[in-house]
Amino acid sequence: MRIQGADPQLVLEDTTTNHDDFKIEADADELSFWDETGSTRVMGIAAGSKADSLFVASGTSQAAIGLFTSTPADGIELHIKPESGDIPNLRLEDPGASPAKWDFRIIDDDLEIVDSTDFTAPVVLELNKAGNQYELEINGDARINGNAAAASSRELKTDLAPVPRDELLARLMELPLFTWRYKKDPPGATHLGPVAEDFHALFDLGRDERYLSPADTSGVALAAIQGLAELLKTKDAEIAELRARLIALEESLEAVRGSLEQR
Repeated sequence: MRIQGADPQLVLEDTTTNHDDFKIEADADELSFWDETGSTRVMGIAAGSKADSLFVASGTSQAAIGLFTSTPADGIELHIKPESGDIPNLRLEDPGASPAKWDFRIIDDDLEIVDSTDFTAPVVLELNKAGNQYELEINGDARINGNAAAASSRELKTDLAPVPRDELLARLMELPLFTWRYKKDPPGATHLGPVAEDFHALFDLGRDERYLSPADTSGVALAAIQGLAELLKTKDAEIAELRARLIALEESLEAVRGSLEQR
C-alpha cells in the first residue's frame, strides 16, 4: 500500500468505546507516530537518520533494542554501537526547571559519567590494559556508608622488602603538616595532613606525586610506630641500666658512710 500526497497520513481508528486512535504521518522530512486521541507525538524519525538508528530484535531469551546496530547482544535490553569514530553516549535529563543532565559515554576505552551542564567528568572508570585492571577516578568527594576494603593479600604483592623503621621515623618528623581545605570545599570544611608533594619527596611512594594512597600513609605510620616502640625499648633498657648503676653506687656510698661512722 502506498499513500501519496502532501503530508500523507494513515489513521488507525478504534471504534470500540474508550480506546485511543493512532496516526502515522509523513511531514517535513519526518515520519511521526501520533496518539491521535491525545494529540501527542509518541515517536519521530527524521529523514537521513543513520542506518539501524533503532532496531528491535528478538533474541533467544528476550527482546533487545539496538541503537545503530542491527545485531543487539542477546540478553541485553539496550545495545548502543555507533559508527566507527563516533562516541557511544547515553543521556539522562531531569525535566525540572533547572535540569540536571548526565551523560554516560565511552572515550578511549574509558567509561565516563559526565555532567553535561558544564562537561566535567566527575567519575571515570579506566581500563588498565597492561594489568587487565580497572581504575576508578572520582573528581569530588566519595562517601561510603559502610566499610571500604583494599586488597592487601601477600598473594597479590611482589617485591616485598623490609623497611628501616628508625629511618622512616626520622623522615616522618620532617614531614610538614597543615590544616587546610580543598579549593571547592565549603567554608568550615577543614582537614589536617600533609601535601602529596612533600610526602613523595620524603618517602618516594605511590605512582603520582599529586595523590596520597591510604595504604602508603598508613604504612608509613605503622613503620614509624614500630620504630618509636623500638626506640622506647632501647631507652627503657638504658634507663634500667642507669638505675641499676645508681643503686649500686648508692649502696657503695652507704657502705663507705657506715665504715666512716664506725671509726
